[in-house]
Amino acid sequence: MHVDYKEGAPESISAAIDGAGVGERVVIYGEPAKLRRILARRPGWEVMPEAENPGHLRELIDGLHLRAAAFDSDDFQPATIEVARKAAVDIYLDCLGPKDKERDWNQALDQGATAIQTDHPAELVAFLRSKGLHK
Repeated sequence: MHVDYKEGAPESISAAIDGAGVGERVVIYGEPAKLRRILARRPGWEVMPEAENPGHLRELIDGLHLRAAAFDSDDFQPATIEVARKAAVDIYLDCLGPKDKERDWNQALDQGATAIQTDHPAELVAFLRSKGLHK
């Protein structure tokens, strides 16, 4: 489950996630300062800030012990991708909008994306199945 944490107190966010019983299956996207506050309450949860650039991503990897980072078309660049790959951090790529087509998904996978955000989930699942990447 992907939670986009834009506003609200970390206590409220963590209580809602706890109440739903999905804490171990959630990835929380948001600003690093907010994610630090969530991790202070629930250290085992997975958080996912925006990668931005190689230096910023290195700091986030060290400071938040990342397992995943969010990428958009601006930061999905070879140097930033390489930082994520070297640290074994999953690359969640936002392909929404004009870059939300099969050719873009294929290119994203070729460049190292491990997850793709889309407005076309059924089409993406069919595409991934055709590649043997989805059951």
